[in-house]
Amino acid sequence: MRRATFPSACTSVASARDLVGQACVEWGFTRILYAARAVVSEIVMNAVDHTDDGFTLTVSRRAPLLHLAVEDRDVELPGIPADRAGAHPPLADRGRGLRRVAERANAWGASACPGGKVVWATMSAATPPSTVAR
Repeated sequence: MRRATFPSACTSVASARDLVGQACVEWGFTRILYAARAVVSEIVMNAVDHTDDGFTLTVSRRAPLLHLAVEDRDVELPGIPADRAGAHPPLADRGRGLRRVAERANAWGASACPGGKVVWATMSAATPPSTVAR
C-alpha cells in the first residue's frame, strides 16, 4: 500500500500521478498504468478544486485489482451530472472528469467519512476498462 498527503495545489496532481505510476510499475500493473494515472488525475483535481485543506491519496493492490482512494475534507459527495443539452459544451473546461473516471475504471464511487469524503476507483489489470461490461 502507498499513502501520501498532499496540499490542495495544482502541482499535487502530478505528484499523485507519479505515486500511482510508481506503484503500477512495482506491482506489475503496467497494462493499466496510463489509465490509472488519468483516473487519479481527475479525482485529485476535484479534491484540489473543492478543498483548501489538502487530501490523502491511498493506492493499494488487491490482485488483480488496483484501488485508488482520495480522502478530503469536503462533505459534498460528487456525482456525474445528468445529460442535458448544452450542459457541457465540447470546449468547456469543466464537467467531464468523473465521466472519464467511469469510462476508465471498473468501478468508482464516493463515501462520506468523518470530516469529509473518500472518492475511490478500482481498476483491473486482468480486464482493461474498455472491455468491461457496463
